Amino acid sequence: MNAGPVARALRQAPSADTHSGGHPLAGREGSGPLAARADLSANRSRVLTPVPDASREALDRAREPTAMCGAAPVLMSNKAHDQPVALTSRAPHVMAGLMAARLNNGPADTVHLAGRGLRDTTRIAAGDPRLWTDTLRSRAGPVAGVLAGTRDGLTALVAALEGLDSGPAPAEASHDAVVSESSSSGVAGLGGVRPREDVPSAGRARVTVEVGETRRSGADAGDPRRPRRRFGRRRRPSGGRRHPRRVGRRAHCGRT
Repeated sequence: MNAGPVARALRQAPSADTHSGGHPLAGREGSGPLAARADLSANRSRVLTPVPDASREALDRAREPTAMCGAAPVLMSNKAHDQPVALTSRAPHVMAGLMAARLNNGPADTVHLAGRGLRDTTRIAAGDPRLWTDTLRSRAGPVAGVLAGTRDGLTALVAALEGLDSGPAPAEASHDAVVSESSSSGVAGLGGVRPREDVPSAGRARVTVEVGETRRSGADAGDPRRPRRRFGRRRRPSGGRRHPRRVGRRAHCGRT
């Protein structure tokens, strides 16, 4: 999506009308094959940014993989794409990283008190730092603009909280108003975000990833919290006796 790579791609292309950029808005904080999910792009937006002279054939080819992944195509120009994505993807990653970095200097028992709120807020901070450095470098201006607006809100909120912490004061009501407005604005902002619809299990494909002697199915590969399952015969303890095979409610040993 960066102007530099797009310009280089157009110079190398046989014809400029064969190019159509794309940006799938379906990433996760994990990386590598074990973080893959068959439904990763389902019901997610995929921005397509064809050049002005792109042919209908080039655009149709860009739509094909979008449809195969179950994503929804959104046509935009490169320039129109940058500001919304800075607000919905890149700046949130920066904010999650800044919040997660505070844990490095927290009290000793902080990690034992980490609840759902912290995990939800900082989940995407686990992304690859090298990848995100390149991403932020490519469109630094729009991201800086979003963060500048966030800085203004934080400055007002910090001043209000410090005023409330100093004890009763004539301006206490105004401080309360700033804190309340901060929460109310957040609720209003989320009101326009459409939640992702659940993907029916019947529409999912099973993906098997083999790494060394370990094999994980697609259902488990997407969840790093699940332990790896090893396949093969289960070895009995040495010297142990085989348990009798149960048939119905009776146990039979030896010959019947």
